[in-house]
Amino acid sequence: MFAFTGFSRVTTISDEVINPEKTIPFAIITSIIISSILYITVALVLLGLKPYYAYSTSSSPLTLAISSLKSRYLDIIISIGGVTATAGVTLTGDTWNLKGSICYGP
Repeated sequence: MFAFTGFSRVTTISDEVINPEKTIPFAIITSIIISSILYITVALVLLGLKPYYAYSTSSSPLTLAISSLKSRYLDIIISIGGVTATAGVTLTGDTWNLKGSICYGP
């Protein structure tokens, strides 16, 4: 559910969007739908690779599932995806912090 908390950050750029009353709600709803579909798809794939109880003791279930395929290339792709996702969250947080400090002062 962590990804769902970031959707409110879309509103921080509403000053810079043409027709924000229409565009911002559409962007938020569309991104929630896409994220939900991705989450459900990943969960179904993980359950197809291993039984659900195999993930209960793992601190990184996605890595556990992909490593069971014994493919070094998939391990690299998942690692790059994790770094990219972390960078994306950091950049959107920085955008909010920068815009907030400029607009609202220190």
